[in-house]
Amino acid sequence: MISIFDLEKLQELLKDFYILTKIRIMVYDADFVELCSYPEKRTPICQLIRSNLHADEACMRCDREACLAASSQTAPHIYTCHAGLTEAVST
Repeated sequence: MISIFDLEKLQELLKDFYILTKIRIMVYDADFVELCSYPEKRTPICQLIRSNLHADEACMRCDREACLAASSQTAPHIYTCHAGLTEAVST
């Protein structure tokens, strides 16, 4: 899918959000491909979990399922991922 975002401005917005909240944020396209994030590096715990192929696949599955769930509601979808971490998705 072709991005309609100005990725440079979007990255600045994500950085500002992080400065205010200290929450890492990512933006995905409709095909669940990450367009940008801030900070760009995942948290150390997520890096460790995703270093295992099976756990990484479970993370991607959780992300897809959460995005699908969020797409059918107007409020953010808050859930516990397979690793026990609390995440939120909004469309």
